[in-house]
Amino acid sequence: MVKLPGDTKSIKLYQGALLPDQIETITKSTNAQYWVLCLGSDKSQTVQPQEGLHQHCPKKESRKMRGGDSENTPFILLPNQSSLEKLERVLWSGPKDSEYSIMLFQYDAEGFEELVMEWVPEADTYQESGIHEFVPESPFLLAFAEKKGVSYKLEVENIDTSQNSSTFDEILIKPITQPLSHTLMGKGYQLLDEQSIKRDSSLGKLIFAAYLVGKEQRAEAYSLLSELQNSRYRAQAQLLKTKALYQPGAPADIIIKQYGKALEFAVADSDGLSSFIACRGIFSPSPLMLSSEGIEYQKHILHKPEFARYCRKP
Repeated sequence: MVKLPGDTKSIKLYQGALLPDQIETITKSTNAQYWVLCLGSDKSQTVQPQEGLHQHCPKKESRKMRGGDSENTPFILLPNQSSLEKLERVLWSGPKDSEYSIMLFQYDAEGFEELVMEWVPEADTYQESGIHEFVPESPFLLAFAEKKGVSYKLEVENIDTSQNSSTFDEILIKPITQPLSHTLMGKGYQLLDEQSIKRDSSLGKLIFAAYLVGKEQRAEAYSLLSELQNSRYRAQAQLLKTKALYQPGAPADIIIKQYGKALEFAVADSDGLSSFIACRGIFSPSPLMLSSEGIEYQKHILHKPEFARYCRKP
C-alpha cells in the first residue's frame, strides 16, 4: 500500500504503477518487497516498504529554455531525439487552423544540406488536446547504413505565417545523428526477462516504454504507449506519453491537457495513485506559463466533482 502526501488513506500498489516523489509505502507483511525502475536506469532496484516519505529515484532537472514565445511558431514535440531508425509520426504545437509543411533535411559529413522529403498534409492534423499529428503513409527509413557521417534534421513550418520551428534554440531541435541502438533495446528487454514479464504483454510494453522514455527514445516510447489506449494500464500509459512529450519549452497548455486525459482514465478506473500524479501535473505550471485557455482548463478540472475529489486547489 502507499500513502500520498497530505492524505491519511492508503492506496493499493499494483504492478505497473508510476510512483510520484515523496510517498510512503506500508505493508502488513515483514517479507514484502517490490522493484522499481528509475527513468534513465538500466537496472531495476528492489525496495522494502519503510516508514516515512521515500524518494525512490533521484530528481532530474533541466535548465534548457524555450527559444521563443510566439504561439504561431511550430514547436516540435516528437521526434526530438538524436537517434532514430525511421520517421513514423511527427507531433508539433501550433494554431489549429493553420496549414503546415513538414521538411526532413539531410546533412553529409561536410555539413552540406539537402531536402530529402517534404510533406504538406491535406487532412486536418489538429487534435483537441492541442497537438498536431502527421503520420506518413509508410514510415520513412533514415539511410544511416548507406551513408557514413550523415545526419538529419526535422523542421515544421506554419505556411500561413512563415514561422518555422528552427526559430527555437538549436539545443532544443536535436539533429538525428544515429540509428536506434540495438544494445539499448537489448538492455530494456533484459529488464523484462529478469522479472519474467512477457515483452508483448501490456505490462511488458508499459515497462519497456518507461525504459525508452528514460533513455530519451521518445518517439518509440510514444508509439508503444499508444497501443495501450484500451488496456488496464491506459492511465499509466497516458502519464508516460505526457512525459515523452514534455521537454524544456514545450507549451504548458498542451502538457496540462495531456495530464487531463490521464486524469480522465485514472478516475474512470478508480486509480487514486495515477489520479494524484495527473492532478499534480495539471496544476504544476505557473499561471504565467499558461494562456487564458490553459487557466480556464485548470478551473474546469476543479469545477467537476469527479475530478475535484482527487485534485486539491493549489
